[in-house]
Amino acid sequence: MADYRDEQELKYLVVDRGSFVNDPAAQADWTAKRLVWIPSEKEGFEAASVKSERGEEVTVELDSGKKIVVNKDDIQKMNPPKFSKVEDMADLTCLNEASVLHNLKERYYSGLIYTYSGLFCVVVNPYKKLPIYTDKVIELYRGKKRHEVPPHVFAITDSAYRSMLQDREDQSILCTGESGAGKTENTKKVIQYLAYVAAAPAGSKGGKSQSSSNLHGQHVSSPAVRCVHGVYLTKDAGTDRHNYHLQGELETQLLQANPILESFGNAKTVKNDNSSRFGKFIRINFDMSGYLAGASIETCILQSYECIRSYYDAIVLGLLFCNSRYAIFQYSDLLEKARCIRQASNERTFHIYYQLLKGANAQLKKDLLIEDAKFYTFLTNGYVAVPGVDDSQEFQDTIEAMKIMNIPEEDRISIMRVVSAVLMFGNIQFKQDRNTDQATLPDNTVAQKVCHLMGLPVSEFTKALLRPRVKVGRDYVHKAQTKEQ
Repeated sequence: MADYRDEQELKYLVVDRGSFVNDPAAQADWTAKRLVWIPSEKEGFEAASVKSERGEEVTVELDSGKKIVVNKDDIQKMNPPKFSKVEDMADLTCLNEASVLHNLKERYYSGLIYTYSGLFCVVVNPYKKLPIYTDKVIELYRGKKRHEVPPHVFAITDSAYRSMLQDREDQSILCTGESGAGKTENTKKVIQYLAYVAAAPAGSKGGKSQSSSNLHGQHVSSPAVRCVHGVYLTKDAGTDRHNYHLQGELETQLLQANPILESFGNAKTVKNDNSSRFGKFIRINFDMSGYLAGASIETCILQSYECIRSYYDAIVLGLLFCNSRYAIFQYSDLLEKARCIRQASNERTFHIYYQLLKGANAQLKKDLLIEDAKFYTFLTNGYVAVPGVDDSQEFQDTIEAMKIMNIPEEDRISIMRVVSAVLMFGNIQFKQDRNTDQATLPDNTVAQKVCHLMGLPVSEFTKALLRPRVKVGRDYVHKAQTKEQ
């Protein structure tokens, strides 16, 4: 750590605690005032000094000088000053809710977003980019024990990686939290770190190495059973796309799988501009020497709604069948399908729709029959911009990621045809027959456009909508649909 004290990155990773750890005046003040935490409607908890006690009632004085009486059970002890901004909250003498929140708050205001809590690493989302994910920082954490470096998701990842190599056992990393907590971004950083430290050496292919040493320079004896060990990365709910230090195709594909997932599975919500509307389970495999050997990504549904299922699902299935031979998308069920047809105020549907509308060139827009955003019924709020995000550039990044994943141009166009068809599908206008409840489609102009994009016969398409074929017992019958259905 001594060699990095003057580096810019370190001010966001470590703070000099000597001023308050060895401050006898602060310690004496804490002892004399008998400082405690009391509940506060505005701040959650507020510092106060105990003045007197009578049974279950305690009189305390706030920093403002105001004296109040609180119940003894509502008081929480305050830690001595030497524990200010401690890196591991398990070291706190008084481990309570108020002290944990205060420590996280102090560290956050000092620019430190990572804090340990025993085996866990707590992250407070700064909602801005920090220079703590560079190659230089990766080298700082590479091969280090947890107590040798400041708290960081890289330290957690390195610990899991080294445990896999040393113990010959699979490891798991779980990123959990509420919407906007930073699960997606920290999952990216885990992948970024592994892609860097476990990249196969130049000249090797597919992550296979001729060396019997792992990437930390330690000898690794082969296990009795020659199996591929994996670090499983789980995310309950959603890499920077550029400037990665990469050495091979596999590492590149591992990193570039994420832009595709985010484009088709993330959306802007009230709380989060890039909210993952699905869960994903990422399995990364390594060879016997600790180099990357392969990866797979499984997605799972968050909410299930039966709407335009066959059309939007086709997008995901298109990715499934066009995957590369390394990073495999395993389809389980579709995202939050209701978002495809309606969105709450100031929210967006999935990013890919806006990327296509803004990023497609004139010829592609003509081929895919793309209209202005306000034309589409399924875009409830029209075009909604995300601050700091260029949808046109994001579209180019998505296409580039598809190229890296070895998705052929023909299949890329087919996928975008489905995206356009989903938007167009919402403009179909049904009416109700005057004499029956049967839905009708007097104007099939929009249906023709959808069928053109999907490569479907118009007559069969409209028949499937108005009178779908359903199974009754052993037989199939055509069921008349109402306008609402």
